[in-house]
Amino acid sequence: MEITDHLQKIALVKPADEVIRQLKQMLAEGLLQPGDRLPPERVLAERLQVGRGHVREALKKLEFYGILETRPQSGTYVARLGIQLIDNLIAHVIRLEADSLEALVETRQVLEVQVVRLAAQRLDAEARTGLEAAHAAFSAKVAAGEDGMEEDLLFHLRLAQASGNPVLANLLALIVPQIMYAARKHDLCAGPRPAEALREHAAILAAVRARDPEAAAAAMAQHLRHTLSQA
Repeated sequence: MEITDHLQKIALVKPADEVIRQLKQMLAEGLLQPGDRLPPERVLAERLQVGRGHVREALKKLEFYGILETRPQSGTYVARLGIQLIDNLIAHVIRLEADSLEALVETRQVLEVQVVRLAAQRLDAEARTGLEAAHAAFSAKVAAGEDGMEEDLLFHLRLAQASGNPVLANLLALIVPQIMYAARKHDLCAGPRPAEALREHAAILAAVRARDPEAAAAAMAQHLRHTLSQA
């Protein structure tokens, strides 16, 4: 066995993740407590020697998961949760960044195939309008030669809302940041994929409009299979 066989690849840490890890450490050491106000973005960026954009990304991610809360005209605060719960939540956020694409797609299959069945059964006028608007927005981006990733995911979130089940909708919303990260990491929105995804969305939308739960579920399952095959 060669000496070099014992060497391991050095993992590069995203600046935003390092910001999250340092905030986690401050909580663990009692330097930050639930309810405490964080220093402004500018101060954090200067102290951590990273760009403000990386600080903003980290704070928004933690806010998304309910670990931080922003109060208008006041600032960003640590949520009033138990320290152990906050610590576990932050550890969960960090681990999610390393999740495989396969795991994310499997999770989406569990959630979204059922979501689209319910959407086909429960679609009302307001939900239909939201779905059609999201589909049109994605179509416009694709026509302009853009990947339309955010509009793509918005369509899926609108489907979750149309299901009438807020728990399913919230569960899907929780993994949206990881979906976007994985899509960029694996170049899922490159080449012809956005146009293909748009056609698949159209099939899903048609089945939901027709109130055909099984056709909608089949269209969604095919869409997610194609997504995974791009990796």
